Formats: sequence, structure tokens, C-alpha cells
Amino acid sequence: MSITINPAEDGRAAAVIAAERGAELWTDVVRLQRWTDPDHADIYAIAGELVLLRCVWDFFARGTGTLAPVDPPRVLVVSGLYRFTRNPMYNGVLALLLGEAWLFGSVSLLEYALVVIVLFHLFVVFYEEPALTSQFGESYQAYRRAVPRWGFTTRPFQEGTASAA
Repeated sequence: MSITINPAEDGRAAAVIAAERGAELWTDVVRLQRWTDPDHADIYAIAGELVLLRCVWDFFARGTGTLAPVDPPRVLVVSGLYRFTRNPMYNGVLALLLGEAWLFGSVSLLEYALVVIVLFHLFVVFYEEPALTSQFGESYQAYRRAVPRWGFTTRPFQEGTASAA
């Protein structure tokens, strides 16, 4: 779709016309009309759920705790999916939410997922990372230096070496 702006159109300013046409494009995107085949959305959502469940298991089995703040892991969990990203559990939840938004074509779920992304980031930066630094000290700092907060590394973290392989 090509957008052309004629400043003289209806006597309105070019900026107003551009804003209106931009809003029309945004409406199309928000309606999720441009999303491709939703047949694969369920796979994305299920993958997010499996990531979440794997992380819960790692917290229980390796960290001897749960994801609940009242019973957090007593051991720093840096194995499994945590070798590639510091927050795979949050990534799994986001994949689940975005997969559901895609599957159901739900603007509300998409908006909710965006709010959740912001809240997760704020929680991690202002609470979780300082708490983990306080609890696990240099071992967490070494892990933090080697493994990205949200992205993924192709070099898995090696327990006990404080570096990526």
C-alpha cells in the first residue's frame, strides 16, 4: 500500500492526513489481518507452555524451590534453558500469550502481552536482579555477565566456570 499525501486535500494539513492514514494502517495491524497462517499459532503457544513447565521443573529439581516468592529456589539455577537466557520462564509466558493472541486473533490478548512484557522487564530490573545479586553474590554476577537478560546466547553457560562455552 502506497501512501501519498496531498497537502491541499480537503484543505487540511499534510500532518493530519498522514496521521489519519497511519491510524488506518495501525487499525489493520491491530485487527491482526496481516498475521499469516494462524494454523501454526498453537505450536508457538504450546512451545511457550513447554518452556514454562521446563523452567518450573528446573526450579524444583535444581533450585530446590518453586517459582512462588514464598518458596524461591535456594540454589542459583543456571542449567537447562537458563544456560541460554536468564529469563526463559518469562520468555515462555510471553510466547504462550503471543501464540494465543495470534491463534484467536485477539487484540485484547496482544495488548495484555505488551503490558506483561513491560511489567516483566520492570520486575526483573528493579526487584529480581538486585535480590539475586544479594542472595547469590559473585556467582550471579558472573552468570549475569555471560548470559543475556532477554535474548539468547548460542554459547551455553557452563556451571562452575563463570563463562559461556
